[in-house]
Amino acid sequence: MRLKAFVAFAIASVCTLTLPAWGQTTKIGVITSLTGSLAAFGEAHKNGYAIALDEINAKGGVLGKKVELDFYDDQSKPDQAVQGVSKLIDQDQVPVLLGSYSSESTKAIVGSVTQRETPLIIPTATADNVMDSKSPWVFRVCAGATDYARATIAFLKANGAPKKMPLFMRTPTSASPI
Repeated sequence: MRLKAFVAFAIASVCTLTLPAWGQTTKIGVITSLTGSLAAFGEAHKNGYAIALDEINAKGGVLGKKVELDFYDDQSKPDQAVQGVSKLIDQDQVPVLLGSYSSESTKAIVGSVTQRETPLIIPTATADNVMDSKSPWVFRVCAGATDYARATIAFLKANGAPKKMPLFMRTPTSASPI
């Protein structure tokens, strides 16, 4: 609940600073994986955004304007995510972006949004190196992988380790050492 409130506050703050005074709706760009190997997660993104959009618009929108989402399918590929930045910002003129689902695609778009001075709100990319650029245009609203790992270890130490443990695959951008 607090995360949802924070995301709504962040979007409202960004929109206050970046939106033109005209128009009855505010368009927000979303880059996520609707096809490819991460499509299930991208669909979850899309469904979650639809729920939030309904709630936000039912309460009058943001700054009195209804919110619309403009989706771009990155096909679960970082190079497609970069193309999504061009389409959404340069062609569709969105003032803020949400996305992408994966750390790889998100890391790929950080330079593009920074160059265009467009805010990027990262809801799910957890790899610690996603934030390495220290761009003032990039905001992550989830914890990093190391934070999740530390919290899990602290929980296990406090509550007793299980007799069985799942194994996870480590990739250069999806896990962090403790």
